[in-house]
Amino acid sequence: NSMSLKQLSSWCKGRFGSNKVIASKEERPVDAPWIVMDSSMARDDWNWTPTTTLHTILEEIAKHAEANPQWLKTTN
Repeated sequence: NSMSLKQLSSWCKGRFGSNKVIASKEERPVDAPWIVMDSSMARDDWNWTPTTTLHTILEEIAKHAEANPQWLKTTN
């Protein structure tokens, strides 16, 4: 239940089409300071595994983005 940033970018491009990313050093309120995209440490340390698949999570986010077209522009 993990993917690389490259895989995520590819999934997003396939789902939404190309979206120009503008580099910025400005900290924005929606920027995540830390993102864990691999649950293996939680599995190893706490015997925990995710019950929601990565595909389900991405689809939920995609549906929200499609229902709220300005959301992607607002968070860009």
